[in-house]
Amino acid sequence: SKAIRLKAILQLDKCKEIIQTELLTYLLADKSYKVRRTALPIVWTLAKHNPLKTIPMISNFLKQILISETPPSNSARSAKACSLLPMIAKYLIADTPSFIPYLTWICVALLCGDEPFPSFPEDANQPFIDLRKVFNQDFVADDFTLSYSHKDPHLYQVFQIDNAKYSANRAKYLFETLKILSPHIYNFIYQVIPVFPLTFQSKQPDFVLVSGLKALHSIISVCDSSISIIHLSVDLLPSLFQLLSEGCSDEVALYTLKVTGSLGVTSFSGFECPDSLKKQSYDVTISVNEHVMKYLCKDELTPRVLEVLAIIIAKTEDYCGVPYLDHIVSSIINTIETNNSAPNMFIALELIVWKYGFYLQPYLNI
Repeated sequence: SKAIRLKAILQLDKCKEIIQTELLTYLLADKSYKVRRTALPIVWTLAKHNPLKTIPMISNFLKQILISETPPSNSARSAKACSLLPMIAKYLIADTPSFIPYLTWICVALLCGDEPFPSFPEDANQPFIDLRKVFNQDFVADDFTLSYSHKDPHLYQVFQIDNAKYSANRAKYLFETLKILSPHIYNFIYQVIPVFPLTFQSKQPDFVLVSGLKALHSIISVCDSSISIIHLSVDLLPSLFQLLSEGCSDEVALYTLKVTGSLGVTSFSGFECPDSLKKQSYDVTISVNEHVMKYLCKDELTPRVLEVLAIIIAKTEDYCGVPYLDHIVSSIINTIETNNSAPNMFIALELIVWKYGFYLQPYLNI
């Protein structure tokens, strides 16, 4: 049974002196993907005892698995096979860097779905590389695109509905893989970044959005000092603002603000809104500060949130807090009256009075 095989795998390290490393590939072909995920780091550690022979063998074996099992024609199998990708990225690429373009290409291709694979700019110089020119040609298979997606849109819609759970799980694994690969994918950055707005603009469960935002933040942290990521995709910033304006969960909003902050965005001035987004129900031209104010003021204002709001109001050049003054000021006064241990509320109120002056008159009983 699977449980017995899992227990046996955990004992492999104790018999590493006698185990035949050639047989380790059988563990990576187990019918249970949980067994495969458990076996992968142990198998790779054992393979290093005979690296010249075993590592190339296991590496080639895993690449064949990726070729045959990740295509989306079988969504359930594809999602399970993609659960191996973060493990491969974590444990193998230090010894076999040839996996980097393989894994990156799979992530980009599957996250694009029916959209064309991102183009590569003709004027891009070294060290940037076109992903389409570095992966094994075996990946160019009809299985990576659903043959009926355009021929029969109704059948494709049924396919999407029936396989939504698998597609979401697969996307989570793909973004987790990109996050792990972030220190190594600078050369492919032109074709990696476009998959993020594609995901953020589509309807996705929170765990997919959070996984994508974490991956994007990790990539920004590594690559943004060398290239302006904000200019690599015209849809990136609008898609982030869209997430904030659609009543997203607190966790999604938190990571979205973290990403926009890492990009150094304080406003959308100077960026042209793409035609595809001009008819949406949100305004991408307003400042990030206004999105932050809207998000923070939508619920009950705790003393700590009031302190943060006061700092934002005092340090920003715009007057994004004016529409929320009634809620903010009344909450500060109520906190002062009911909580004797809130001296910072006086400082917060002083900052707001200093910044907004006469705007406060309707809200202060003076």
